[in-house]
Amino acid sequence: MAQNPVDRTDKGRKQKNEMFCAAVKDGKIAVMSEGKKIVTAKTLDNGDKLKTDGTIIKKDGSETFLKEGECINRSGKIEKSNMPMRTEPEKKKSSNKSGYES
Repeated sequence: MAQNPVDRTDKGRKQKNEMFCAAVKDGKIAVMSEGKKIVTAKTLDNGDKLKTDGTIIKKDGSETFLKEGECINRSGKIEKSNMPMRTEPEKKKSSNKSGYES
């Protein structure tokens, strides 16, 4: 009977220090990890679930939300990020009063 080979790379493993941070993207809160928007909900080590919109569903069923600039680690601890998390580019301000560029 053949056995499946064991993946010995870190690619498929959860990173202990992985952080999920809330950022504004397209006018909505998005959760980012390693610079990329997460596309599926994540179950944290403490049993809480983190949804892609920043909703955290606790084991007891209660909900809380990540705010822009907040991060949560795999153990469920929420912290303020020390890095800017805005993912939308700054809008260029027009220098004339009409709002049109010349």
